[in-house]
Amino acid sequence: MKLSELKNGAVVEIRNGERFLKVDNTFLDLNMNGLYMPADIYNENLRYPRNSDYDIVAVNNSVKNNRGYLNGALYDVYKRNKWTWEEPKSILTDKEKEYLKAVCKPFEVEYIRKIKGYFVDSVGECIAIDINNYYFNSCHDSICLPYFEENTMYKGMEVDRVYTPKELEIY
Repeated sequence: MKLSELKNGAVVEIRNGERFLKVDNTFLDLNMNGLYMPADIYNENLRYPRNSDYDIVAVNNSVKNNRGYLNGALYDVYKRNKWTWEEPKSILTDKEKEYLKAVCKPFEVEYIRKIKGYFVDSVGECIAIDINNYYFNSCHDSICLPYFEENTMYKGMEVDRVYTPKELEIY
């Protein structure tokens, strides 16, 4: 979705959860706080240059619907929580991607998973990286990164689910 594709009457949601109505070249706050933002401060990719909390992450561009409402986008968003476009959600943060890219770079990684470890007085998690080892008859080796406190890192990954490097956007 591009800024130029937003119709007059479109409803947008920004990263912090606030919703705005596009009227001409302005976004009006739907919480009736009297707030507004000029649309021209956004770049074409719906990014707010000074603060990513104001990036547009969801759009409902259906200005009319078959029920005859004045603004179908408002009806769809508030009654059915329906969006015509949503920003794809990434599994890893940028920092996590950068770290895993660096760790995996010298290897041919087959898949990556988050595993849980149980200790005497706590539960921890770690990242296991399964690689092809062609030096020893194509066997598979695993690299386990250091354990970390449960639910503190790699929060977008499910425990014991297998991810390919492509899914995690590290290759």
